[in-house]
Amino acid sequence: MKMSTAAEQFCASCAWKGEVHNVQQREGVSLGSNHGLETAIPAAYLIQRIIELSQFTSSLMVATSDTIQTGPSRIVSLSANRYHRNFTLGQERSDLIFRLGTPLTGENGINPQLVVPDVFSITKPHSEDT
Repeated sequence: MKMSTAAEQFCASCAWKGEVHNVQQREGVSLGSNHGLETAIPAAYLIQRIIELSQFTSSLMVATSDTIQTGPSRIVSLSANRYHRNFTLGQERSDLIFRLGTPLTGENGINPQLVVPDVFSITKPHSEDT
């Protein structure tokens, strides 16, 4: 599958923050509070393309080893900070949380947020399309 120009530019600007732990060949990586993947530059082009198209697709395979995480703990987020987001896919205990910042939901995308209960009650990988 060929990535779009926006996705290529977004991925090309990503860099690891902190120490990378538990890199598993073909099985992903373990992320934590002190390490993760972030863009080195703002994702302005990606944001502009999402605005122009009024849609986006993300496909992930996720699992947790800790069902006590709260916040929600961000799995994938496009945001300026934890209070001003475009979107966030996260974990709140055993639930999957999706927040989308719009004029209706507010800058943080909290009201309403989409909650998928018990996605992380089993700690094996799940494939999620948003």
